Amino acid sequence: MGDFKYLGSPITENSDNNTDIKARIMAGNRSYYSVLPLLRSKAVSRTTKIRMYKTITRPVVLCGSEARCLTANDEKNLCVWERKVLRKIFGPICVAEYWGSRTHEEVRQLYGEFGIVTEIIKGRLRWLGHVERMSEERVVKRLYQNTTEGSRGVGRPRLRWMDDVREDLRRMGCHKLEDTCTQKR
Repeated sequence: MGDFKYLGSPITENSDNNTDIKARIMAGNRSYYSVLPLLRSKAVSRTTKIRMYKTITRPVVLCGSEARCLTANDEKNLCVWERKVLRKIFGPICVAEYWGSRTHEEVRQLYGEFGIVTEIIKGRLRWLGHVERMSEERVVKRLYQNTTEGSRGVGRPRLRWMDDVREDLRRMGCHKLEDTCTQKR
């Protein structure tokens, strides 16, 4: 069995999410380069450029992100991509007659909103709420409630979606919902 695409996401033999993240970043790059002349333009305001990023480019990368497990490397790659786009929007900075790129902190302060990884976490928690409210006969709800049978392979177990959700809830300090999710497993 080989690799193939299903609904725009690459499906691999070993269910590797890293391939999907790379494909989404490449699609985001295509979207970014299609609007690059506008992002470079002095005639377009910074507010309009930010709006274009949030409505045209970022959704391409975020598509389907609610169902992905992110590794630290995936999060790093997404943040690097986002900073690249935001640096182009905010432009270089002139310090003592020398032009240079802005630091990560400057870009974050100028943007003033949540980063792309935080948006993915918000989407994942929003999807958890949808699944929790679904009726019991829905396939997604049944898959969410069931546990897999059989023995697992040797080595560290792979990260599951629910593991990511529990970690997100733990970081937020939301123990009541986390306890509810833990009881279902």
